Amino acid sequence: MLSLLLRPSGGVAVRIIMIVVTFLILTTSIIFYLQTNQRNQEKQQRKALQIAESGLQAALEKLNQDSAWFAGFSKTACDNGSYLVRITRSAAGDTPLVNIAAEGRFGGITRSKTCVLGRVWNGTDSVWIKRNLY
Repeated sequence: MLSLLLRPSGGVAVRIIMIVVTFLILTTSIIFYLQTNQRNQEKQQRKALQIAESGLQAALEKLNQDSAWFAGFSKTACDNGSYLVRITRSAAGDTPLVNIAAEGRFGGITRSKTCVLGRVWNGTDSVWIKRNLY
């Protein structure tokens, strides 16, 4: 090995090997960093969606308790993130509709979940029925 370093032609081969090894180490490090970053992004997106679903669930429970409630929720802390719920009312013919839009935030990521409910009357009583969920 020492003789390779001392010979003019041997030193070039060792330098080329060192450059290739350095390049491989750098490439591997970059790939590892990108994969780790992507996994963290995916986890944050799933967590933001779960928080949005929690906000939607809280709104559905509140609406179940009080069918005249349409206030929504301002920024509410949930599981190291937060959700915001907006409720809008509309109608499709004679059927009153409620659009519940929940926005979950976690680690700089925002995800949304929306549910549309229609009110069905049964004599003197009424119930909210899910029409759409996306």
